[in-house]
Amino acid sequence: MIVVKTLSKRYGSGPYILKSLSMSIDAGQTTAILGKSGVGKSTLLRCLAGIERFDDGTVEVDGVVVGARQSADALRGRVGVVFQGLELFPHLTVLDNCTLAPRLVRKDDAAVANDNANELLEALDVGGVGDAYPAALSGGQRQRVAIVRALMMQPRVLLYDEPTSALDPNLKAEVGKTLRAVAERTGMTQIVVTHDPAWADAHCDDVFVLDGDGIRKAKDT
Repeated sequence: MIVVKTLSKRYGSGPYILKSLSMSIDAGQTTAILGKSGVGKSTLLRCLAGIERFDDGTVEVDGVVVGARQSADALRGRVGVVFQGLELFPHLTVLDNCTLAPRLVRKDDAAVANDNANELLEALDVGGVGDAYPAALSGGQRQRVAIVRALMMQPRVLLYDEPTSALDPNLKAEVGKTLRAVAERTGMTQIVVTHDPAWADAHCDDVFVLDGDGIRKAKDT
């Protein structure tokens, strides 16, 4: 599903944040990318999502290859992102948050989009909150709504930026259950950036470690 070859990234003439990284991820796997703060995990995520251009190498997602300094527009329909801040629109209801992009970008029928959103909300245990606003939800509920919003665009790959950051152990376990539910419900290929090795080992199929020496596979089940 994803093949990265000798990817390098830096800003301007500064030092390389990512240098000659190569990795591959199988379809349907939930994969963690571990690393300390500042090592470039989120930058790698943005390169995979097509948000950041890179300086060398290639990224292939679902058969679409993007090279260095090329526009990554072709990746954006194939890759969804759940950002650390979730980025839900506070002035829109949950249902409107989930259906806005499908209606505007994909031109989905409103009734069909509503039905699809309600089905996914039920599948992720947040059914019945469609008329609520994000501020009325718990942190865990907001996170699941953000996942549903990303799934509504029918991506081939879903990326998560530090979904367990600053959570207590019980809530971290809930995030793991949510990712497993997404995998079982959709067969989605998922990549999770995290700094928590115990969580990654417990909830992910594969684990890669990113550090100053590059990226290596630490777990493969």
